[in-house]
Amino acid sequence: MLKSPASRDKFPNKTEHSPVIKQLAIDKMFANMQRRLSLLHHTLICDEEEAYKVETPYKLFSWSNEDFEARLKLDNLVWLKVFIRTMSKSCMGLRKLEIDIEELLEFAKLLHEIFAGQNLRTESIAKKLKSALTLIDLPEIMGTQLKNNAKKNEELCVRVHEKMFTKTDDKNASKKINVLEHIFSESIAYDPIETRYQIRYQNSLVEQFEDRTLIEQNKLQKEIDRYNELMRVEKYCSQCTINALYAETNKYRTRIDELGAQYTKEYDDITNKLAIKRANCEKLRVQRSFLEEEIVRFNEEIANVLRQKKKKSK
Repeated sequence: MLKSPASRDKFPNKTEHSPVIKQLAIDKMFANMQRRLSLLHHTLICDEEEAYKVETPYKLFSWSNEDFEARLKLDNLVWLKVFIRTMSKSCMGLRKLEIDIEELLEFAKLLHEIFAGQNLRTESIAKKLKSALTLIDLPEIMGTQLKNNAKKNEELCVRVHEKMFTKTDDKNASKKINVLEHIFSESIAYDPIETRYQIRYQNSLVEQFEDRTLIEQNKLQKEIDRYNELMRVEKYCSQCTINALYAETNKYRTRIDELGAQYTKEYDDITNKLAIKRANCEKLRVQRSFLEEEIVRFNEEIANVLRQKKKKSK
């Protein structure tokens, strides 16, 4: 049975602004929202068991613009290619829905704290909403920037055509223009973010090549240093061997000189002794000849004496 306006004025709804009922309603609404989102989160099941072992790198599906800008500052995108290859499109879509539900739960939690009076500061949710809205508006901004870049490229092509073909129409200029048009047309196919990714990816490849070159150069330098050390050791050993041989040669030379001097001394001594013996032998020979003459003289004298005795005896 409907009540008349008069009865409503007569019996006003005094529980309309009751803080207890308001708190219960807010808690009930948040509990229902959390239960439904959690139930939906648990129903997202991927058929591939290996997909659950793969972690989402660098908060790829986050609603935060700060996380997006942090990913832009990374050196390369190798991790993104690895992530795409290790997970199918269906499982990746489910992973995106899971993270979206988690972000919604986070927003619901912040709203519940604000409406329930647990957190009167709204800076956190305002910052989070601003970051998410910035990320949502990013594709439109990128599309506008892409159109502007395409328009600038067309104008640049027209200016290049006017400058190059008004003066000369040779084949080299035509080839250059075709190359420029190809570059411009290819650049339009990529949005600024992807172009930036490509540039950073190529820069990362260059840096990796430089690192590999530096590593190889260090290896070669180590090998060169090792061979130089071996050559230095070999040279040192050779010099030590030469010095040892030179010392041994000097020692043997000194020994030979000493033996030569000793031989010369002994030879001189023997020569002197032989000379003395020759002199003594000569003296003995002279004395012998003298004694023989004396013997002959004595014999003659004896013979004379005997002859005289014989004469006297007669």
